[in-house]
Amino acid sequence: MERIKQIHFNSDTAKEENEPDNPREIRAHFAGGGSLSFNLVSWNDNLLIGESQHFGDLQFKSAAIRQIEFNLKLQSQQYEQAADTYWNMDHRP
Repeated sequence: MERIKQIHFNSDTAKEENEPDNPREIRAHFAGGGSLSFNLVSWNDNLLIGESQHFGDLQFKSAAIRQIEFNLKLQSQQYEQAADTYWNMDHRP
């Protein structure tokens, strides 16, 4: 496991477009590299606790996290809108 930098899991079933937003889902970026998305359960000065559908219950020392992203679904929608804008600007009839 020391040499693994990234793991990508694909689901057999795609998420529905109108699936309800999960406000507890975050993406944590680790100081040594890599990131993991999971549901945030609690967070204090010393410990970040979460749950993942792939890994189950998780605990990380807060000092090991260098960045946390919130509102992942909103970020995804903004990226898709930006990609559409880019496409429309470059491919006008």
